[in-house]
Amino acid sequence: MICVPLLEKMLHLENKYSHATAIAVILPISFVSALIYTLGGHIQSIPFITVCAGVVLGGIIGSFALKFLPSKTIRIIFVFVMLAGGVRLLF
Repeated sequence: MICVPLLEKMLHLENKYSHATAIAVILPISFVSALIYTLGGHIQSIPFITVCAGVVLGGIIGSFALKFLPSKTIRIIFVFVMLAGGVRLLF
């Protein structure tokens, strides 16, 4: 949640590069985490497969969207996604 704004403000990266860098950082961490949970037997197969399909599809769509959408549009989408996540955590 804070990686993208930090990359923009502290390293002065463009919005698109900040999002791409955040994804590059999150991907290996998520993979290792999923592997640990799977080996520990803490993952149910159907929800796991559903979430994996959504992540892969979202990643593909998102990477193409980063090429074509202007930085301002990406920033607005990011704000709404973060707000939705914050509201969901409250309830």
